[in-house]
Amino acid sequence: MLQMSPKTRATSPFRTMQGPKIGTTLKLIEKQTSPSGMRRRFAGFILLLFTLAMLFAVTFAQALLVSPQQELDDLQDQLVSLEAERSTLEHAVAVASAPKRIVERAEDLGLVRAEQPVVIQAVGSD
Repeated sequence: MLQMSPKTRATSPFRTMQGPKIGTTLKLIEKQTSPSGMRRRFAGFILLLFTLAMLFAVTFAQALLVSPQQELDDLQDQLVSLEAERSTLEHAVAVASAPKRIVERAEDLGLVRAEQPVVIQAVGSD
């Protein structure tokens, strides 16, 4: 077993630190601030408040801008939907108003074609 001599023993920095001596009184020293230091702190505080107010103002303005944009997007989506429906209806009208389709529909209803068309003159027309 190795024994270390007191000279080779490592000293800990914690062992060399000493606490306050018994009987000493601690005094509270108040930090004296100059008027210019107070002004600097007050100016920093005001700058902080101004920065926070501007941040909230920008956030509020952004919210005001986003709301109408969402309504505009909804209206554009509705417009696209209505245009598609209009296109579908126009196609249906074009198909239904074709002469061949009109004749087929009339025959389905039981109408027959006149063998000799009659032209009727309106009374009192010039």
